[in-house]
Amino acid sequence: RRHLEGSLRRLQTDHIELYQMHHVDRDVSWDELWEGFRIAQYQGKIGYVGSSNFAGRDLVKAQYEAKSKGLLGLVSEQHKYSLLTRQPELELLPAAQEYGIGVIAWSPLDGGILSGNALNPVAGSRRAS
Repeated sequence: RRHLEGSLRRLQTDHIELYQMHHVDRDVSWDELWEGFRIAQYQGKIGYVGSSNFAGRDLVKAQYEAKSKGLLGLVSEQHKYSLLTRQPELELLPAAQEYGIGVIAWSPLDGGILSGNALNPVAGSRRAS
């Protein structure tokens, strides 16, 4: 709840349509997480819950626990995925497909390496340094 309130304050809004967890917090039970998300949805602070950088097994666990509570569960997983970073194809993408979770690729150009500009970076850019 503390992180959600911080996000709402920083974004200067009272509602986040897709609230995404970044990385699994192994110190918090799924019971506690889903109860917090249920309350936040009831209060109108979030619409849906997504994840970022989860493993396939974490998606399965999250969906299992959500379903046991009658909740929708995760609607999306944001993961690094490109022609150079294809590990999600091994477990993550099949798990997401099986459990109805949308996948949002981040860094599809792998930090610019696949953009065609890697060999000729703009002077002063991060890529040049």
